[in-house]
Amino acid sequence: MLKLTPAISLAFLASASAALPSPNGGDQLTNRAGDQLPIWAFRDLLSDSNLHAAVDALENADWQECKHAFSQAGEHISPDLVACTALTITPELRGTIDQMGGLWDEVDVSQMKTVPAIRYTPGSPGVRAHYDAYHQGDKVGPDATLVAYLSTPNPADYEPASGSVPAGSIYFPKAGAAVRPIAGTVVTFLANEDLALHGTADMLANATDNRYVIQFRASFGSGGRTKTACGASDAARSSCFASTDACFASTNACFASTDACFASKDACFASTDSC
Repeated sequence: MLKLTPAISLAFLASASAALPSPNGGDQLTNRAGDQLPIWAFRDLLSDSNLHAAVDALENADWQECKHAFSQAGEHISPDLVACTALTITPELRGTIDQMGGLWDEVDVSQMKTVPAIRYTPGSPGVRAHYDAYHQGDKVGPDATLVAYLSTPNPADYEPASGSVPAGSIYFPKAGAAVRPIAGTVVTFLANEDLALHGTADMLANATDNRYVIQFRASFGSGGRTKTACGASDAARSSCFASTDACFASTNACFASTDACFASKDACFASTDSC
């Protein structure tokens, strides 16, 4: 069963702290003890027009298997339940990406040409907890992950499918936090923090709507800019995703111990420094 740490409830909201690198505004999540978490939620950030543009793009998307989607039990998830695609960033979609990238002064999304999108259908078992960050020599990246909810499930679909986490939510088991899927909300977190371990809660089998998100990761560069993110150029995109696939293929069996899995990624993504 999927439960948060018993001593920690769903996160409350607090003002941002200067103790951590932080985005521009948003509600910083805290645990029951009042500790601020490296996770922020931006409610109603995306406009209706930007949401419509994104959803329209998804309707014509070529949905494929998510190679890195594994259930809480460690089984690969069928694309009928969790599917992935890479959306071309059209002029209509550019406003959404710019809004998301603008949350961090250090992030430059102007050269991004595609953005990953994920579809979770009713009955999806949810995606097991994992880290987005990896070690590369003495550095860890990416620095931040940004996730935008594009759809709002029927309120009845929020009931926990298992355990205490609302269905379809992004959850952070070490932080004891979760954010419900509501269209227009953007969640961002510092990917290289220990509390950034995250997954997706399962969906009710009788849910009436799919859950759609777009998301991307960014590494903070010097001078308030980022390295070019994966997907920023056609040439870079294939090598980025090829190295990502190789990294995850080598760590599929190690998620029982996330610390060991995280450590084993030291040699992964060596080619993505140019991405």
